[in-house]
Amino acid sequence: MIGSSSLLTIQDAIRIGKTKKYEIKNSIESEVKKMEDNVKILGDNGMLGMEFNQRTIRVYNTEGNVMELLSTKEQVQEAIDYLKECQKEMK
Repeated sequence: MIGSSSLLTIQDAIRIGKTKKYEIKNSIESEVKKMEDNVKILGDNGMLGMEFNQRTIRVYNTEGNVMELLSTKEQVQEAIDYLKECQKEMK
């Protein structure tokens, strides 16, 4: 027979388990939100994705493979300049 002190221990374990589960869930949701904030899907069909992570911009194709990695200011500036040229041509 389980004594009342053992029962409290089991109840405490269940409570602690639920608390940890809640903390883990919140942590995962927080990380997913950070990723969503750093990802931009481009094109009408989402044919291109870009992610900013720390000091790197990754460009993804539809399969999720990295097509290009821009890790220097010069590379990023080159991409920005090219997009500005495209924007001017479209006006």
